[in-house]
Amino acid sequence: MKVCSKCNEEKDISCFGKATRNKDGLNGQCKECVRVYQANYRREYYINNKKDLKCKHKEYYLSNKDKMDKYYKLYR
Repeated sequence: MKVCSKCNEEKDISCFGKATRNKDGLNGQCKECVRVYQANYRREYYINNKKDLKCKHKEYYLSNKDKMDKYYKLYR
């Protein structure tokens, strides 16, 4: 059993991801807290950088159009 540093709940060891840098070999936050944090971070980043991301995606698509077309034909 281990206590999550984010939600302060005591949970089973299987609820924590691996972290070789820590003494016990486990992350300080449980998988659920990490998942929620990452989802919120990605959402906020997308909202704040929407124009830049769209431009980058469009540039990548145009510069790799042949590669993308082959990928879409193969997997769709």
